[in-house]
Amino acid sequence: MRAWSLVLLSFVASTALAGTATLVGQSCTNNGICFEIANDAGLDISYINIAPKYGSMSASINGVVYSTPLHSVNLTAVNGVISVKGVPLFASDGTQISVSLDMGVQVKYVSSGKFHGWMTYYTLLDGNVVTP
Repeated sequence: MRAWSLVLLSFVASTALAGTATLVGQSCTNNGICFEIANDAGLDISYINIAPKYGSMSASINGVVYSTPLHSVNLTAVNGVISVKGVPLFASDGTQISVSLDMGVQVKYVSSGKFHGWMTYYTLLDGNVVTP
């Protein structure tokens, strides 16, 4: 009986973590899109996008696009970091993933040729994606 308990316990523990992918930090575009994100679960994460102005996020994972409704996510930077935990993103068929991430934000004045203005730079610091 004890052996079965250990087998059952190890099965429950392995399935609880099977759908979690830890994201590897990287530079992102100046409009908040991180492309081809490496992760420890081998998921094909084409992009994760944050849109602070619209309070929304989207991601393409294994060819499926997930998103949040507009103005549903607080993407305000605190001390140069946008931090979200367990944000649900939905596909068109109703399936759901959960995204947590920390995104570094830097605003710099750029003067280059004819362009002079403020640019925002984003860096994915860390995070994870929980899939069904």
